[in-house]
Amino acid sequence: MDIVDNQNSPTAQSAMAETRDQSQLKPLAPALAINLNEQLDYLASHNSGISSMKYFYELYRELYGNRAKELLYQKQKGKKIIGVLCNFIPLELIIAADAIPIRLCTGFQEPILLAEEILPRNFCPLIKSLYGFTLMNSPHFDLVDVIVVPTTCDGKKKLAEILAEAKPTWVMEVPHTNETPQARQLWLTEIQLFKKQLEKVTGNKITAKKLRAAIELLNHKRAVTRRLYELRKRTPPPIWGRDAMLVTNLSLFDDTKRWTDRTEALCNELEKQKPVCGISYPRVMITGSPTVFPTWKIPILIEESGGVIVMDDICTGSKELWDPIESANWTKNDMLIAIADKYLMNTCACFTPNLIRQDRVVQFVKDFKADGVVYHVLQACHIYGMEQMRIEKALKKIDIPLLNIETDFSQEDVEQIRTRIEAFLEIISLRKNVPAPVTVPTPAVVGTATGQVGSAQTAAAPAHAHTPAQAVTVQAFDPTPKPAQTQTQTQTPVQVQVSAAPAAPTPSATPTLTPTATATATTSATPTPTATVTTTQTATATAATSPTNTQGTPIAQAKSAREDKNQG
Repeated sequence: MDIVDNQNSPTAQSAMAETRDQSQLKPLAPALAINLNEQLDYLASHNSGISSMKYFYELYRELYGNRAKELLYQKQKGKKIIGVLCNFIPLELIIAADAIPIRLCTGFQEPILLAEEILPRNFCPLIKSLYGFTLMNSPHFDLVDVIVVPTTCDGKKKLAEILAEAKPTWVMEVPHTNETPQARQLWLTEIQLFKKQLEKVTGNKITAKKLRAAIELLNHKRAVTRRLYELRKRTPPPIWGRDAMLVTNLSLFDDTKRWTDRTEALCNELEKQKPVCGISYPRVMITGSPTVFPTWKIPILIEESGGVIVMDDICTGSKELWDPIESANWTKNDMLIAIADKYLMNTCACFTPNLIRQDRVVQFVKDFKADGVVYHVLQACHIYGMEQMRIEKALKKIDIPLLNIETDFSQEDVEQIRTRIEAFLEIISLRKNVPAPVTVPTPAVVGTATGQVGSAQTAAAPAHAHTPAQAVTVQAFDPTPKPAQTQTQTQTPVQVQVSAAPAAPTPSATPTLTPTATATATTSATPTPTATVTTTQTATATAATSPTNTQGTPIAQAKSAREDKNQG
């Protein structure tokens, strides 16, 4: 473990090096508060009446307010606040040292412009957002006593040098592989050094009793998380994926015991909760780069477009919360070895080779009955971008389509992504031989180019879309239009000719896609007794009924469409 100390460097020019008054925490910047609250208003008004979610919405509203004041109170009582940037940091050791861990990651777009005055523009948006937020007087950054940064990517390694200009910063060296004895020994040494440094900074001895209690506390947290995920295996699930992802995202910031208790209460309610959508909704899994609130455009767009997220394999979701720590004995040495083993088996894309991640993604798809995978890549996140082709290859073997989306924290590409997701979901629906679900037009809650979420209607929103004021009054999200809302929405349905047993296509009849023309697949959604509207849905590939992964099927067509779009 390296200890970076640039605070006394004569060349330190960072604005963060200025001394701040921690006794008076500054409020969240107005633009950030608007962004945060409008996203939460949207989620709260479309959560299908799950009352236990209110705690999580309110916690995020007060994350940089009352939650920061809680941390300040604990700090004034003598506790140390440890800022962490990744899932590799062993939280058990921090808790056993009677310190408080807090994640410093953020999903705000607004701080990026400030960060780009110092950092390169073609840099990871997660790192730029974090750094820019520190320049905007991030309450959590002001409170931390130490920052711990793992060497999972080049961006974080260099970020550690900048953060060290304002705060003591420790760098934990993560080996490039988790499959050799040498890597295991290196990581165990890092864990042991981290323990010693925590004891030195906090003045508290990490005893075997304290360490076991911390392991049991976090293992219970992981068990409750897995219970939440098990409930999402239902067909259809009792909670929207965007809400479940918000819950796991907040586990990085909340008090561990309180978050566990509240999530357990949520699970109790979900046991009796009705499904949030119809059985025809395509079941989607998300994997790839971290998704940090309030940049929630990918989860919202998937579920606005008629899909439902049932699983994730991302750093801000299942990765840290999935595997428990298993120790053969409760001696301090054995527990340290067990901690090292657990955190080294992280499925981060930083490892080479990374077969464990491929296997886990495939297993998750099978266990959660996912119909397709959305692979999310943040711009300049090269390690996850490089692994996309291997994940896609592994999924092809089990005939599961993948949609690759590269984006950042801005809202400029929202409509482009929406179109691609809608086409992807329709292809999945055609493969399942079921009509695509009917979706209700919603306000532009995903945001605008300026990051002001919900401040304007998107270009694709129809004239009869609900206004934001109407959306807030919705008590339960119902994807079926009501008669009163559909009197002027009648459209002419276009039928798709679907054969139950299509003949093998001849070379002259094989569907093709060219850059200058796209074929259209349309479906007629079956109306419910209370709905009178049929909708026309368009994809970028011709409808096909064979679920096999051969040339001319929806998978091949979707891939060709993506390649054409990239060439264009």
